[in-house]
Amino acid sequence: MAMRFIVLLWLLVVDAACALTTPEEPPWEAHPRTVDYAWSSALEWGEQHESFVKQAGEGNIEVLLLGDSITEGWDAAPDIWNAHFAGYRMANFGISGDATQNLLWRITAGGELNGLSPRAVVLLIGTNNLDMYNDSPEDTARGVGAIVQALRETLPDSRVLLLGIFPRGATRDTELRQRIEQTNRAIARLADGEAVRYLDIGPRLVGANGELHPEIMPDAVHLSPLGYALWAAAMQTELEALIRD
Repeated sequence: MAMRFIVLLWLLVVDAACALTTPEEPPWEAHPRTVDYAWSSALEWGEQHESFVKQAGEGNIEVLLLGDSITEGWDAAPDIWNAHFAGYRMANFGISGDATQNLLWRITAGGELNGLSPRAVVLLIGTNNLDMYNDSPEDTARGVGAIVQALRETLPDSRVLLLGIFPRGATRDTELRQRIEQTNRAIARLADGEAVRYLDIGPRLVGANGELHPEIMPDAVHLSPLGYALWAAAMQTELEALIRD
């Protein structure tokens, strides 16, 4: 499994490895992805999206994961998922490089939620807005809010577990880390404690001094197998409560 993670991390390398040109799109407006990245073309993005639409049409999903590369990484960690949530039918709709506007398009005009009524939706999105798009914390939070609103309108019987954006950058004092914390304070207010619950597992991923350990985030962005195990353990109680309610 370690080799699978090495391959995945190589495929999911973001702008730290290459300069990216990103379109100017408000984070709260739905837009499909139209740019090619080093690890994935816009055509491949569309094909992945279409596979999700097809999967949604087949139904039988209890837990839906929505997000970017960090969520997509669960595909390389099935053993960890099954160790915590084996009894639940899960679908992973994470796509590497997605920002809020891309995910918003996928679940609205793109039709990825058509035919679905999962018990719970786990949402983790926004890190690419803050980094690749250089969006402000306020605008990024507005984009996350637009997604939460779309989920509530389209899936009124589903509960949403909204996750705080994971810390990134090796040390606590990085400017990006501060912007993530600002965004998380804003999106935490989207939770009502019932249909939408907020969970910030960031403190589980960093050391006492605020540093990210390579054993958990090898590139200070994406998770290792240990990182996914910490994620699963941190959200297990909250997610199971949403599913049971």
